[in-house]
Amino acid sequence: EAGVDSPMNCAPKAGRRAAAIMGRLLRRQSSVAQAPGLRSYPVIGSMLNLPAENVWHLQRRAARANAPDIYLMFANGYSKMGHFYTMGFPGVGEGVHGTIYICSDPEEYVQVIRGEGLHPSGAVETQWPSISALKRMPGADEPGGATRGALNIFGHGEAWRQERMFFQQDLQTPKAARGYIPGLAKAAQLASRGAPACADSMDSFAARSSFDLFTAAFFGQLIESADPATPSLPGNLEFAEAILDATMLLVPMLQSPVEMLKDRVGVESADARLLRDKFSVTMEHASGLVRSFVERWEAGELNKYEQASYLRAALDRRLKNEHVTEEALVGISFILLAASVDTTSSLVNWTLLQLAVDREAQRKLAAELQRELGVGGSLTPEVTQSGRGQWLPYLRSVVREVHRMRPSIPVSLMKRTATEVDMCGYTVPAGSLVMLDSFSPQNDPALVPDAHEFRPERWLPDAVAGRKGTAAEVIDHPLLRAPFSAGARMCPGNKIANFELLTMVVQLVQDWEFELEDASITSLLDIPYHQGTTVQPQPMPNFVFRKRRPATA
Repeated sequence: EAGVDSPMNCAPKAGRRAAAIMGRLLRRQSSVAQAPGLRSYPVIGSMLNLPAENVWHLQRRAARANAPDIYLMFANGYSKMGHFYTMGFPGVGEGVHGTIYICSDPEEYVQVIRGEGLHPSGAVETQWPSISALKRMPGADEPGGATRGALNIFGHGEAWRQERMFFQQDLQTPKAARGYIPGLAKAAQLASRGAPACADSMDSFAARSSFDLFTAAFFGQLIESADPATPSLPGNLEFAEAILDATMLLVPMLQSPVEMLKDRVGVESADARLLRDKFSVTMEHASGLVRSFVERWEAGELNKYEQASYLRAALDRRLKNEHVTEEALVGISFILLAASVDTTSSLVNWTLLQLAVDREAQRKLAAELQRELGVGGSLTPEVTQSGRGQWLPYLRSVVREVHRMRPSIPVSLMKRTATEVDMCGYTVPAGSLVMLDSFSPQNDPALVPDAHEFRPERWLPDAVAGRKGTAAEVIDHPLLRAPFSAGARMCPGNKIANFELLTMVVQLVQDWEFELEDASITSLLDIPYHQGTTVQPQPMPNFVFRKRRPATA
């Protein structure tokens, strides 16, 4: 059943924004103290009371026991308490209980984004394990240094704003992002060759592929770490693996009261030390890549791909911006490379898994790609500018449906309210931490028929148009479409990350037919997962690859 405050019980969605605004004006607001919530205790918060009932039959096999099941936790809260409730998350939320507010109505959440101000908050500010690890690294207190440059990204003051304004250039516009597609396509072609050799370790393959593709855009260099048959510098392989190891540590540490207390009194736990070590490895490798590039840039030795890279443009801009040093560029590179490997690999993993278990969807996608791109063809900038935004509709529908069922980040937004906000009938004080649960509305059976089934056709234009004016229209809200946040703290590389995903999936489907070795796995619901910074399948099932034959319509 839908929750008591489910979108099914709200006003019709025609004129949804106007209706939401009018509703807030007319209804009487209550104190958040009266909002429903999970029982919470000082220091422990709600960690002992997280609901785990398999509501809506969201999984068939248990998730790994490293942490509470993230999907079931939010689905239970939504189905039992509605659109707005509280929970305790010490170390992240406010006070000794760690109070945070969960909202699952994207139109209500828009208010938080609109009131962000000049120095908005973001989810990264709550990642105290990462912040503590960086503070323990050399150069943390050195202005303009690499570690300080990385730490600034975790803040929201003027140092954050200056760095953000600098590095988001040449990343966020569609035109800029499309300019990197030729390099992404070449990196994907090289990576795809190694897929069969990685059939029993596709999670590592996805991480290395993500590193290869982002490096192609960022440095204009073809690292070729994904294909085991291609020699690559050991540091490239170590970097991708270290990032995955680090991100797997983060959320379990966040959810551990013991880890939080040790951190507060200045004690570095074994996991905290391991996280710092992994960060040191990745920072050192990012430093080497940037410095090597800078030396060749200064010597005028960049090739045509490097000339078209993000870093070359950033170096040119740095000549006019005294606030961003070369060392700060290293710190920024570390953050962007780490985020690209983690988020993109999760998206690639879940998309490949779904296509492997749904051979009919894979066949349809192969037919679309061969029809539009030619047999073996890659994604091109020209294709992404065609059809008034409706290019490769089935591919994009596949990606959107995978995001609905297995989002890499179930909570796509986490922000502090800059001012007092009226939300879902409650007055939320300024400075409160509010999450947007983007997973639950998209898996509510009252809104999504047969929600446990994979149906990319839900996202084709006719289906989207058919939801207009109905309660189900909420699932088409822009805040629910992707895992890249929104507002001033939106992931700056979101457009490139999306093209990375599409380019890699296109190439793999063009090159190979693939399925899972274990025929008993018939749905994403059968695959256990681990909650790190993103949700990753673990263990990753083994694949079987065969050369792709020309598709039939």
